[in-house]
Amino acid sequence: MRSLGEGSLILDLGCGTGIYTLALSLFTDGLVCGLDPALGMLKQALEKSKNVLWACSVAESMPIRSNVFHCIFASQVWHHI
Repeated sequence: MRSLGEGSLILDLGCGTGIYTLALSLFTDGLVCGLDPALGMLKQALEKSKNVLWACSVAESMPIRSNVFHCIFASQVWHHI
């Protein structure tokens, strides 16, 4: 994470309530996006931070172009795939 430069774009895949997403936002002044299929989890995440882009979608059909993010973080998600 320390190698990410200014303006880096980070995606937290399966972000849940945004605990790790918010921590990731400390590593860049660029965009951090949290993606999760559970709207209830995202509503909790939104209450914690407005400076993160939150999106409700499954990873297989996420509404994001390829090759946009410099880093994709996926923790606590693999057992759901």
